[in-house]
Amino acid sequence: MSSSPLHILDRKKNLSFRKLKEVPISKLWVELKSPDLTYKVLVDNEYGEFNENKPALCLYHVLLAFEDYKVSKDYLEWCRDNDLDAAQLQWLDYYKSMEESTQVLYRRLGFNGHLVSRSDFEFRTSNYTQYLL
Repeated sequence: MSSSPLHILDRKKNLSFRKLKEVPISKLWVELKSPDLTYKVLVDNEYGEFNENKPALCLYHVLLAFEDYKVSKDYLEWCRDNDLDAAQLQWLDYYKSMEESTQVLYRRLGFNGHLVSRSDFEFRTSNYTQYLL
């Protein structure tokens, strides 16, 4: 078992992950649970790699979804970046819930960033293998 910061966070916080439902355009609803919180998170699963048996990788996907929210300037940009139809109000409701969810999750995890960049993830550089496998 790796001792990367993502693995340590996962074990320390007793997190679990469960696939809920595939969403068109390579998205996936995921449930993130710990003893004191439960979140339904829309994650990018373009490569089909989300694996409940690899909690560090799951945590990476969940944190990336929250980071995508944080860097978007508004709802329309977030929808565009995630290939979602902004006219569907379910996305607006979810987007509005992300502000509080992000604050609570980051505070509970004591973590506010990523250890693996998107390019390291996509190109499978050493940081990817070190932190996620």
